[in-house]
Amino acid sequence: SDSILSKMELLQELKVLEPHKDTFRAPPQQTKGNVKENNKQFFSSGQLLSQAIFASNKTVDKSYKLHSLHAYFLFSADPTQPLDFEVTLVRNGKSFVTRSVTASQNEQQLLHLQSSYQKQEVGLQHQAEMPLAPSPLSLPVTDFGSDVFEARIYRPTVEERKKENDKGKKEHQAQYTRRVWMKAKKEFDKEDESIQTSLVAYAAIELLRPPRNGLRRIGFTEPMDISIWFHEDVRVEEWNLYSVESNYVTEGRALVTGHFFSEDG
Repeated sequence: SDSILSKMELLQELKVLEPHKDTFRAPPQQTKGNVKENNKQFFSSGQLLSQAIFASNKTVDKSYKLHSLHAYFLFSADPTQPLDFEVTLVRNGKSFVTRSVTASQNEQQLLHLQSSYQKQEVGLQHQAEMPLAPSPLSLPVTDFGSDVFEARIYRPTVEERKKENDKGKKEHQAQYTRRVWMKAKKEFDKEDESIQTSLVAYAAIELLRPPRNGLRRIGFTEPMDISIWFHEDVRVEEWNLYSVESNYVTEGRALVTGHFFSEDG
């Protein structure tokens, strides 16, 4: 299905619901493409999260940049109904600003988001080295069903093995790895951090799904929760490497970690 981010209606149609109360409303999105399961449409978690971030960003002065967020997904959203985003101004400090966002629909809470912003400061810097990956243009296009991002996967693997534990019982071990180059298919405002961070969060979830053109075994569905740290500015209209690993899966839950790198590392 086409993404509802295709023409930025997702973000541009987020309107103030109650002036001076930091509550926003997004109109129904049933005609703009949604995830389908058992012939029923619903908002994907990436779509819901990106809207919540955009609502949070609207309440923060542009001199502050989003540096971290933590979200819990409670229920799926119905795309035929409007969505409300209530933003609580938790803290307005000199260096840091904190917001809490609750996304709801028909008085049913769907998502809880905590977001933190910081004014830019000069300090020590270090980072891990970018994983090895060939040039994105040397890889075939991978179809994730999105008209927002172009994606090219490198080394989507699952390493599996079995070993006996101290009781003689065989245990299953596996490590999931995905490295995917991604960039937006259209130009967005490079100076609008609100759009850039919203789209990065959207991609962080949507690019974990199984692609359409094969490799269906490798991928996850809807997350229960997510945490994202923004260490540097990310430009979605440029190539970025999304390196993902999962070392543990149990009881229908998976622990997944991922890092975004610019093309120059």
